[in-house]
Amino acid sequence: MQLEVLMTKDTLSLNENYIFQIQQAALKAVQDIL
Repeated sequence: MQLEVLMTKDTLSLNENYIFQIQQAALKAVQDIL
């Protein structure tokens, strides 16, 4: 049970990091266009 909780937290943090990188890339792309 404890292991599952740890894995879920890892997955959530990975997803947050992934979303953050996409947002940064999108922001940079928009700035390049402007």
